[in-house]
Amino acid sequence: MLYIFSKLESLKSDRRGVTALEYAVVGAVVVGAVATAFASFGTALSDKLAGLLSTAT
Repeated sequence: MLYIFSKLESLKSDRRGVTALEYAVVGAVVVGAVATAFASFGTALSDKLAGLLSTAT
């Protein structure tokens, strides 16, 4: 039983998992922001590119 408590204490003081979780949260926020930007400006950008391509040919 003492072994389990000592392992729990070492897990509580280990900060490596917290850093990985922070990177995962930041990554998810960045992906969400990029997806929102493409959803908002995607059709307008597509129309502009189509207009440029149709005038270039």
